[in-house]
Amino acid sequence: MIEGDFTFERADRAAQEIKAGGAEYLPPNTVHRGMNKGDKPVKLFVLRIKPKEKPLVLEVPAPH
Repeated sequence: MIEGDFTFERADRAAQEIKAGGAEYLPPNTVHRGMNKGDKPVKLFVLRIKPKEKPLVLEVPAPH
């Protein structure tokens, strides 16, 4: 996370807040979503490594 506070949800654990300077590893094929619940902009850096023939995103229902 470069700037701001970010709420990160994933299917296998409770939501967590990631603050500027923080980071999160996401294993492949993990259902997830992120939200800016604050009133300030968020800047984040994402690095994705995936097979060339696979889609970048697959839409699924929100985690519970």
